Amino acid sequence: YDYVISGFVNGENATVVKGTAVFGSIYAVGSNATTYDITLASSTLESRNYTFKYVKGTLTVNKATFDLANASWVSETTYTYNGKHQAPVLVGVPAWVSKEVVYKKAGESVEETVDVGEYTAVAVIESTANYDVIGTFENCEYVISAAKLTVTANRKEIKYYETAPVYDYTITGFVNNETVSVVSGSATFSCEYKVADVVATYPITKTASTLAASNY
Repeated sequence: YDYVISGFVNGENATVVKGTAVFGSIYAVGSNATTYDITLASSTLESRNYTFKYVKGTLTVNKATFDLANASWVSETTYTYNGKHQAPVLVGVPAWVSKEVVYKKAGESVEETVDVGEYTAVAVIESTANYDVIGTFENCEYVISAAKLTVTANRKEIKYYETAPVYDYTITGFVNNETVSVVSGSATFSCEYKVADVVATYPITKTASTLAASNY
């Protein structure tokens, strides 16, 4: 902090003054954006024909600026359903800037993006007491696609001349500890085998299916 001495008469100037003055302020790095008084800390100023009146100054700390061009999304275009929240991550925004990510599905806000569907991540980044936010920032569009289930006909074994067994199946591929309880409908399997057919191995194949699951 420096200072100016005024009030000289008859064309005199600071050359008639000896000593120095030291001014200070309570401002420190990280202090809020506002105004701070600059006040006398100590003085050895002296002059034969002058006395000294010390007037405080003002330090103005302006807001810093955060440009949204420095922010970005880390995202997959498409996620595969895993039973858990999956969404883009907002990066590049310092902790001291006000930020929030809002998730939307079909225009409605949702707390988490878990189920299959099309989503939008919206970054709400706002100015604070110490930062002005400038620029624009795009929303992030992403999709959670269905996970795949495998429907496998169960292996059957009979003896020659026995009637065909009941053909059933097993569904695998569930995630996040989900079970067949999330599946509706059924599948039908059949086989070309008929009573008295020769001893051999016959394929069991799907003939019809109404199986459905919202996330598979």
